[in-house]
Amino acid sequence: MTILFAAQTFLQSHVVRTILKVTIFVSLIAAAVYWFRYSPVHVSKVEVVSGDIAAEVMGTGTLEARTKAILSPKISGRLGRQS
Repeated sequence: MTILFAAQTFLQSHVVRTILKVTIFVSLIAAAVYWFRYSPVHVSKVEVVSGDIAAEVMGTGTLEARTKAILSPKISGRLGRQS
């Protein structure tokens, strides 16, 4: 009976230690992710000065619309020419 009790006590303490280790490990990973994800971003300051604004800008890249809309007619059918 005492051997069974000793085995159960060892198993319980081993399980508790394992759970504690996993909890600490997950907490450290979560803290590291939080630290790197939400750390302040380094910015540079620039003095504001008055000047002219360019009327046009040239560059290469992709142009995307601010809003999208689906256009469809209210009446279905074919369009034809009227003379």
